[in-house]
Amino acid sequence: MKRNLIFALAILAFATIPMTGTAQSTDALFQQALRLERVQGDYQGAITVYEQIVGSTSADRISIARALVQMGKAYESLGRTEAFSIYERVVRDFADLNEQVTEARSRMRGLMAPSIAIKPVRSPGEITKIPIISTDEYFFRDYGSDMSHDGRFLASIGDKTAFIHEISTGENTAISTECATSTMRFSPDGETVAYGCWHKNGVGVYDRKSGQSRQILDGHTYFGATEDASIQVEIFDWTEDGDSIV
Repeated sequence: MKRNLIFALAILAFATIPMTGTAQSTDALFQQALRLERVQGDYQGAITVYEQIVGSTSADRISIARALVQMGKAYESLGRTEAFSIYERVVRDFADLNEQVTEARSRMRGLMAPSIAIKPVRSPGEITKIPIISTDEYFFRDYGSDMSHDGRFLASIGDKTAFIHEISTGENTAISTECATSTMRFSPDGETVAYGCWHKNGVGVYDRKSGQSRQILDGHTYFGATEDASIQVEIFDWTEDGDSIV
């Protein structure tokens, strides 16, 4: 009886080891990767360890998201563009983890140059210009540009032409606004772009899903001006809830 009890307790103790051991193993791997990265400067070695955590079937979501963020930083240190797509994965797949998503978004913005030169850098300090959809670069107004909150798209303007630039692919999508656009602003969810006009003065919105534009405010009527009056309507921002445009 005593022998059977000892055997049963041994079985129970063995069965509980993997749960505790897994949690410690994940944390131990993370600390190992940090040492490789920060102490030894072995970024590729750290990436390999972070990949073990990300690929583990027993690691919890916080550990995976944390490992992805650190992996992105390691890729940044190597000057490699994989960092941007890793941060995108964190924002897309771990939206409920505010700390990791906030850091990922911040790192994404850090990988982008300002104004018309926005694109993930291929090596530290490298800047790639965005082709402008315009017949006359005089009409390109960089103060009218805006970036979506997730850092994936840039809305900007050319000669009576507005367009959205997808940063990861470099693809430009023209937007028919039927006016000479002065400013563009993404809604908080990134699904709608508001634009102001200085020709056919007013305000319009472009729906990214449908690809359709429509005017929501006529400048002359709203401000009580005559048709030949010079009015330039500019969009400053959306309200936080995305219901109104300033």
